Amino acid sequence: ADGDVAALRPGLEPAIPVVALEGLVLRDPGYDLISEIAAACIDEIRAIQPHGPYRIAGFSFGGHVAGAIACRLEAMGERVELLLILDTAVRLDAVPLRPAGGMARLMAAGRRHGWRVYGGRATLVRTWERPLRHLGTPGLGWEYIATGGVAVFDLPTTHWGLIAPPFADRLAEIVAGLLGQRLDVPQPDILLPHTPLPDALH
Repeated sequence: ADGDVAALRPGLEPAIPVVALEGLVLRDPGYDLISEIAAACIDEIRAIQPHGPYRIAGFSFGGHVAGAIACRLEAMGERVELLLILDTAVRLDAVPLRPAGGMARLMAAGRRHGWRVYGGRATLVRTWERPLRHLGTPGLGWEYIATGGVAVFDLPTTHWGLIAPPFADRLAEIVAGLLGQRLDVPQPDILLPHTPLPDALH
């Protein structure tokens, strides 16, 4: 999980370890920032747990990294049990010019990343802001990445409100149910099938 997802830790059983990955600084970041951060994260993950199954989560920009980690781990022959994406939209359109500012660089990284196919189902938690901006992609683009489709949970809050009380508590309940820690397993609001990428984006 990225550092923001560590906010879920108090709502989970102690038997489920949560390892927060944050503050990774690349000395000489290249063109595909997401791939480089994902590779560095995998090194840290496998130093703690050499083999799967893995449960990977990411919030905001961390959702891009979580998706890339899951794809890479699968390509390495490892099993990813859960890919949890927290309010992250995949951008699969044209690659922009190299941006100058730091925030613009992060936003552009999702477009530059060469996305691989993820063989499982992605679990997506959307906030009320996202459906209004992504009417054409209800799975925020993850329906193109995950061959198992996307299970979508909607929470009526803002992007940053998702990891703050009271919605962080609700989010922790959803995650606990997904990990089998609750008898009342939460049901997604929407189940989306996998959608092949349009030919223009291959």
